[in-house]
Amino acid sequence: MSQAQFEGMVGKQRLKALIAAVWTVRKGMDGTQEYLLGWVGGLVDGNAIDDDIAFTARRFILDGGSDVAVQDPVPLYLYPNATYQRVEGKSMLGLEEEIMAGGPHAESRVSRIYALSADESHPLHYVAKHYMYLSRAKLASVK
Repeated sequence: MSQAQFEGMVGKQRLKALIAAVWTVRKGMDGTQEYLLGWVGGLVDGNAIDDDIAFTARRFILDGGSDVAVQDPVPLYLYPNATYQRVEGKSMLGLEEEIMAGGPHAESRVSRIYALSADESHPLHYVAKHYMYLSRAKLASVK
């Protein structure tokens, strides 16, 4: 994820929406807060967000991270153009079905998802990327 993804007020709303997506997927499981705090730390280390945005994100996570007060919907990603398929409002099953129906014919489901998430030019790139994001969130801190 790049710094442009989280710039300005829309960027902060996008970050909060991504955090809320993890809360939704994990449904209050233990380790959710730690996973999200680690993810924010990774964004800081990767220069995707600065310390001020990180502080806001950490405060949002520590306050529960699930209430996003947004008047208008905020796209979770900055799609380069209209050919990219969107991820908003789709379940993990829905995302996976799109990947399997439209992705390249790799040897396995996992390699197909990895191939798409690495190919920024493919229309399903963000679908695969978001699927991986949510699946990692679901599996994070599972004992």
